Amino acid sequence: MTQKAFRVTGTEKIARELKKMKFTALPLRRFMNDYAQVVAEEAKRQAPKATGELANSIEAGKVKDRGRLPNSIKVSSNVPYDIYVHGRYQKLPAGYKKPPAKRRANATGFPRTRPHRPPFQPIEDWVRTKGLDFGGGTNRTAGMVSGGIDKRGTPIVPYLLLAEKNTRKQRKVLLARTMKEIQLAWKLGTKL
Repeated sequence: MTQKAFRVTGTEKIARELKKMKFTALPLRRFMNDYAQVVAEEAKRQAPKATGELANSIEAGKVKDRGRLPNSIKVSSNVPYDIYVHGRYQKLPAGYKKPPAKRRANATGFPRTRPHRPPFQPIEDWVRTKGLDFGGGTNRTAGMVSGGIDKRGTPIVPYLLLAEKNTRKQRKVLLARTMKEIQLAWKLGTKL
């Protein structure tokens, strides 16, 4: 299972100030949930698609309405092969470009996993799903694909990190909306 915790900086300080003014941290909790949702939706768009299982497994973690305010949110996927797609990156490598959607297996100049022998059945299912047949049926084609992975590995697409990078503007808009909500409540003298 690939899980990425995205640190939201500054929340502790804002929460402390809200507490001093006897406000709840509910707007911050909403912001963090919205933040996670925006990143998860973009991660679903960035994830490579064969069957759609990987994209469908991506979930945004929820921040509870009560209790200690966390300093990060979690976005994760829970398919067994996601580590081979995402890699073990903690941050996006400098100058990273996503491999092309077509002919990804032959793409050069992109980070790849170590060459390894993948389990045969998922490869055969993937070949059948894609409708690939290089002559000799799906079994032979799956053997050829498996052999290619055994020689070159697979391209790595760190979809969670790409999603974080691609949603910066949206997250800034969410933060601005949250700050306006807090300011308006302060001016009106209402407790959130």
